[in-house]
Amino acid sequence: MAEDRYKRAKSIRTTKDKKASPGRPRDQLVDEAVLRAALELFSEYGIEGASIGQIANRAGVARTTIYRRWSSREDLLVNAIERTRNFPEQLVEGLEKMQPDELVNLIVEAGVDALTQTQFRKLAARLIEASPNHPALMSAYENKYMQPRRLAFIRIFEKAQAQGLLPQNTDVEILGDMITGTMLYYLLFQPDERNEAKVRVYLSRLFQQAGFRIPHKKQKQESKPLSRGRRT
Repeated sequence: MAEDRYKRAKSIRTTKDKKASPGRPRDQLVDEAVLRAALELFSEYGIEGASIGQIANRAGVARTTIYRRWSSREDLLVNAIERTRNFPEQLVEGLEKMQPDELVNLIVEAGVDALTQTQFRKLAARLIEASPNHPALMSAYENKYMQPRRLAFIRIFEKAQAQGLLPQNTDVEILGDMITGTMLYYLLFQPDERNEAKVRVYLSRLFQQAGFRIPHKKQKQESKPLSRGRRT
């Protein structure tokens, strides 16, 4: 089940974080400055313009300060990118208590948020650009960022299946890959589309095409005044 894989992934990340913690408290202001500098440089110039030295210069810290906190440039960049998005724990918060329309709204709004943010579009393009020559960056991004989120969405799809929003024979893992691929295409090849309403309509059509049953909210019928007979 995706829930079990999701919990294991969360446990692994928590264990790694504990092992990476230094003996003395870290200065959060320094962390923020370094992460902000890394994100800005990567977004502006790509990985070639985001060396440890360049990040240190923009953040106003020594390179040793960065090396004490992150094991590699790739880990630093992925950490910086990760902080711009919602964590999987937030995506599935209160999942068991959600009604069908709330569940669909959660999925659609997460997609709208991703597809309409200019910064995220730039980061996605930079990541793909770096993939051929810097596989370590994509590997770190996949392990720390993509995989936990993929498992979180699969868990959401399984919940949708249990509520009758998806056919029982749907392969939720393949479905997740299909939707991710379509969203990536939209992200990269429709770069000027940032209208939330249009993106929301597009995603609703995408989910319907993928087999989702989109529940319609019941609208209250307005009481109409009784018509008086036509006078002759």
